[in-house]
Amino acid sequence: MGRQEPAGTDREFLRTDQYRNERNLEARRAIYRYAVEGGDFFTPALAALEGAMSVLDVGCGPGVWCDVVTRDRPGSRWVGVDLSVGMAAAAIEAGRTPVGVADAVALPVASNAVDAGIAVHMLYHVPPDEQPAALAELARVVRPGGPVVVTTNSADHLGELDELLTAAGSDVGLDLPRLGFGLSFKLDDAGEALMTEAFGTVETVHARGRLAIADPDVVAGYIGSLAALPELGADAPDEDGMVEVVSAARRRAAATIDRNGTFHVQSHAGVFIAHV
Repeated sequence: MGRQEPAGTDREFLRTDQYRNERNLEARRAIYRYAVEGGDFFTPALAALEGAMSVLDVGCGPGVWCDVVTRDRPGSRWVGVDLSVGMAAAAIEAGRTPVGVADAVALPVASNAVDAGIAVHMLYHVPPDEQPAALAELARVVRPGGPVVVTTNSADHLGELDELLTAAGSDVGLDLPRLGFGLSFKLDDAGEALMTEAFGTVETVHARGRLAIADPDVVAGYIGSLAALPELGADAPDEDGMVEVVSAARRRAAATIDRNGTFHVQSHAGVFIAHV
C-alpha cells in the first residue's frame, strides 16, 4: 500500500480519502439514529463546558459541535479547525464559522486564547507518538482553569460490527482481523494516563448504549466507510474485494434483521474531562 503509518493516522489518507468529504462520516453517523438506550456522551461533555464562552474544536469535521456549543449560550463563540480541507469546507458551507485547516499538533491559535478546548472522536487519528503533543497544544491554547473535553471509544465499542466485518471477509475468502473501533486512543487506562500526564486530574465518564438497526443498508454503509481496512497492508481488499465484503456484510445483516427484527449493536464511548 506504500503507507508508513496505519490508515487511521495517515494524514494524507485522512485528508484526501477518508475525510475528503462528509460521505464516510455520514455513513458512520447513520447507525446512531437507531439508538434505543444509553450511549449519550454529549450531555457530560457539554456540561463540562458550562460557563465557557469561547470554545476551540480541534478536529471539528463539518462543525456539528458549533451548533451544540452555541445553541444554549447566546453570545458564545465556537472556533473550529480540521486537518481536512473538505471537512472545513463542509463546515463553512453549513454556516459554521470561523473554521480553518490545521494539524492538532500545531494549532494556529495564541496561548491562553480560549475558555475551553474539545477534541471529539479525533485523537485516535493522531499517531500515538504525537498524541502527547496534541494534548499539549490543547493545554497551551486554553486559559488556566479552563476545561479540556476529549471524547473517544472503548475497545469493545461496536463489537458486533467488528465481528460482522471479520465474518463477511471470511464469506468472500479474506482473513480480516478484528480492528477495534477505539483505534489508537481508547477510553481505557492508557488513554486516561495520557490525559493525566498532560493535565493532572482527569474525570472519565463512560457512556454505554445499545443500537437496534432495522436497515441492512445502514449496516453495510458503516462497513464500507471504515478507514482502518487499508491497515491490512498487502492483505487489504482491492476495490472489487471491498465491494464483495460490503455485500457479504449486508447479506448477513439482512438475515439477522429478517430473523430478529433488528441488528443489535452495543456502543461504548465516553469522555475524558480535564482542566488546564
